[in-house]
Amino acid sequence: MDGWTVDDGLPLDHVIDLVQGHDGDIWIATVDGIVRFETGPGGVFRGAFVGPWAHGLPTDVQRFLHTPGKHAVRGQLERAWSEVAARARYDGYRGPLGVDGMIARVDGELVIVPVVEANPRWTMGRIAWLLRKRLSGRARGWWRFHPVRGLGDTPERWMAAQRAAHPLRFDGGRLVAGVLPTNDPATATQLLTVLDLSRPGSA
Repeated sequence: MDGWTVDDGLPLDHVIDLVQGHDGDIWIATVDGIVRFETGPGGVFRGAFVGPWAHGLPTDVQRFLHTPGKHAVRGQLERAWSEVAARARYDGYRGPLGVDGMIARVDGELVIVPVVEANPRWTMGRIAWLLRKRLSGRARGWWRFHPVRGLGDTPERWMAAQRAAHPLRFDGGRLVAGVLPTNDPATATQLLTVLDLSRPGSA
């Protein structure tokens, strides 16, 4: 039996499920990573934090995230995600699967809700996680989705002003600070997506 790791093309070394399909393909489920994201009214996706996902969270939330033992957040998430992956496989689904969870306050206590929804597709969280992997380890900020109608200017002029105020800086060839569009401002009609590493602590 061969061992497979990230060096062999796995997205992460921690495998939570493995199955061989009737056609001989091997399907591997991994916990790719955790991404912190922000939503607006009605749960509309507004952006994702890029950097260590717990950075900048309140102290009590960070303590909660690092609670050891059988109630550890990471363990709860992995168990829940394994169940979701098993159910998807049982239902015949093969492909990318994003699972959204959340931390909530219930009667003043923090609780983990490991599965809010499962998305059988590539998700914004996955894209943000991949984007984060390409930045300097010191990079902190947000990947934001700005409605074009709220910019107060054309996307091109707004972006030019942002880039002038927050020029790009690199650390060992990787982006560590500045503002960078992730879609073309010249063709943006609904949303302008921006990697904003200018205000690392702001939400």
